Amino acid sequence: MRNTILRNIGIIIGVIIGLIVILVIGALVYFRYFAFVPDKGGMEATYFLLKVNPYNSGTDEFGKSVGYGTGESRDYEIANGDVFYEDFNDTLVQNPKESEIPNMIGLLFKVISLDEDKVTLLINQEERTVMYGEEFVVYSLLEVRDGASTGYRMQITP
Repeated sequence: MRNTILRNIGIIIGVIIGLIVILVIGALVYFRYFAFVPDKGGMEATYFLLKVNPYNSGTDEFGKSVGYGTGESRDYEIANGDVFYEDFNDTLVQNPKESEIPNMIGLLFKVISLDEDKVTLLINQEERTVMYGEEFVVYSLLEVRDGASTGYRMQITP
């Protein structure tokens, strides 16, 4: 009697563990390969990652290098229509509230569309298409004449 009960408990625990493993693997496959939802404007992603690596470089008023520095790298989950503003600490703010915008440098870029293989951005009032995994650079709207200006190396991956 006891062996039967222990065997049944072992089977139940094994089935529960198996179901959890199948659920986790299924979720990983879904988010890796099927994270697109059809939309009337094409394919709209439900999950994309924007990797941002800020860096500083520039010259002083005499043309001498003021050196190079790096800011804190950060990842953002992005979607169609997201806007990014730059604050004065060389960081990007994603979809800020209207009341926060006047305290920022200005609109740096907007995500216009996300497709299966590329993204279209409005960068400093200029439309640009970038393939996923391709590194691109967005420069700060704040012009520094006697010091280092900030640039942002970015990459978008699905």
